[in-house]
Amino acid sequence: MKIETAQVQGRTLLNLEGRLTLTEGSGELRQIIRGLADASSGEILLNMQNVDYIDSTGIDCLIASYVTATRVGGGIGLIAVQSRVRHLLDITKLDTVFPIYPDLNSAIAPKP
Repeated sequence: MKIETAQVQGRTLLNLEGRLTLTEGSGELRQIIRGLADASSGEILLNMQNVDYIDSTGIDCLIASYVTATRVGGGIGLIAVQSRVRHLLDITKLDTVFPIYPDLNSAIAPKP
């Protein structure tokens, strides 16, 4: 998995590309999120546009990332989730845990 980090309007954006599985990306993503959570308590946005597959380890990684971020007063938001991955989030009810945005502009828009 390829992970690029950027700052967008006070939030950390992680652009993910590839698969989020036991052997691809989950360990690296957890480590990055731990480091970000230790450094600040802001919102972390995961751009999932180029993530075409997640397995149970990937789901566990998302949950662990959520717990890590919320413990320090931050949060995790998901952007541009592909339909196959979105279906998995729906059946595991994680769509009720994570804010899911259709695009970056929606994610960074002021909250009412």
